[in-house]
Amino acid sequence: MLMNDMGDNSRAQVWDRIWNRMAMLAGGIGGLLAFAGIAMLFSPGGSTGSRLAGLAPVVVGALAILAAVRAHRARSRKLMALAFVCVLGGGALTGILQGLTA
Repeated sequence: MLMNDMGDNSRAQVWDRIWNRMAMLAGGIGGLLAFAGIAMLFSPGGSTGSRLAGLAPVVVGALAILAAVRAHRARSRKLMALAFVCVLGGGALTGILQGLTA
């Protein structure tokens, strides 16, 4: 046993790292969704309807970020599931909107 081994692999610290990484993943992808929606708002050559439809990924991405932060603070599985559902649904929504406007 090393002298500086302070129990970094204890169950509580492993779960803390897992929660942190899950929240960072959901929040990071939610941020990418929000940026994709902002890019859709300012893309040239699109109609007004397609630009306004770009607000949907912004809202879904912001909701994913908010749910990820709150889930990390409260250790709530339901909020973390909401964050990942928003990320997956927002990704599908962005893909559909990109296909419709192209």
